Amino acid sequence: MYYVEYLRALRALRVVAILLGILLVLVVVMRLWLATVHAESPDAWVAQMAQSSTAVVRTQRLPDGTVKTTIDDKAQRSHAAIYDRGYAGKRIVITAPSSQLDMHFEHPLMIGSLHVVKSDANGMTTVVVDTNGGEDIGGLFIVSLPLALIVATILGGALAKENDGHLEIAWTRPVSRAAYAVTAMGVDIAALAATEVLAVVVFVIAQALFQMPRYGITTQGFQALSIALLVPAAWYALVTACSASLKRGLGAVIGLLWPVAILLPVFAAVRYGDSVTARTASGLLRAVDTLNPLIYLPGMGPDGVTSGLSGLGLLGTSSLWASILVLIALTVAYSAAAIVQWWGVEA
Repeated sequence: MYYVEYLRALRALRVVAILLGILLVLVVVMRLWLATVHAESPDAWVAQMAQSSTAVVRTQRLPDGTVKTTIDDKAQRSHAAIYDRGYAGKRIVITAPSSQLDMHFEHPLMIGSLHVVKSDANGMTTVVVDTNGGEDIGGLFIVSLPLALIVATILGGALAKENDGHLEIAWTRPVSRAAYAVTAMGVDIAALAATEVLAVVVFVIAQALFQMPRYGITTQGFQALSIALLVPAAWYALVTACSASLKRGLGAVIGLLWPVAILLPVFAAVRYGDSVTARTASGLLRAVDTLNPLIYLPGMGPDGVTSGLSGLGLLGTSSLWASILVLIALTVAYSAAAIVQWWGVEA
């Protein structure tokens, strides 16, 4: 019954998969290139130092369980300290003459949890390698958010697309208009979530090509994940609500919404003066801006949240939880507005 709707969502996901596949290929190419730049791994270089006949190797276990290994080679003027924390990763600090290290660690590297930083001073080079980085999974969803917004724009206006030459066919289905609208929009919103999940999977694979971080989720990460999923859903619902009663002009609606959504926070943040008229105009702009899903993107408001509500004094302090609740309310309200409009559309 909803074959067309599923097909539309699958088509969008197929395009997303192709784009992410291209991105992954580029990451693989970069990884192969870096393998030629960093000809030896830090572990291999440390093992080579330890095998020197003039090297002195000492190992001790620190109170926190970390195994510290030091390698001193006065003849080669080199020193290495390795802090092995087991699953938590390693920290390796190597100091040696620049002529010895430059060929092995030509460029710094910071990808995933693997950080390689090089510094030079007085003919000596110090390389610090840290594989102890962690990654909050919520941050990966934030990175995937722009892609989801693009897909939301492409899928947005599902009801307007039915109005354009398909209305009579849609009405012949053995379901109510509301049930059809809810299902069609639900399929698209599920596709938005799937887009972000696919992107996160590709990001994890890309990071694993270099060094697999220790993934986890914190309260702030869960909040970030929620916002990453809700902003595209609210944007999709807004596009659909603004076009549900149209038979033509969906492209114009989308083309107008983006500039308005981007510029509105700018105008809302401007101080227009102390007169009653200026304060009223400023208050109205901030009030309208609270209806803009894009202001709830990280970094758009104070501490990354709810610039409009804070500006209106409706929030005593900025809160990511408040942003999440507002985004849920906007998604439901815009979806309801779209369904009500579509209910009254005539062929």
